[in-house]
Amino acid sequence: MTLLTAADRRQEVQLWARAIDRWLRVDAPAAAPREIAVLVRDIEPYREAVHEIFPRYRIPYFLDERRSVIA
Repeated sequence: MTLLTAADRRQEVQLWARAIDRWLRVDAPAAAPREIAVLVRDIEPYREAVHEIFPRYRIPYFLDERRSVIA
């Protein structure tokens, strides 16, 4: 587990991307993408930054969506 702090959400996502990139491509042995998770209470404030920053680092990702069962 790694805890990161940043000045704002955008910088926080940038720090996540750099750390994940290192774990996937630099560290030996390299981590598998399925072994990495980023946990936040609410993804919405981060969604746009993740969609913008993770592809720059070629980081595969999935953002969970809340869905109503009453629809």
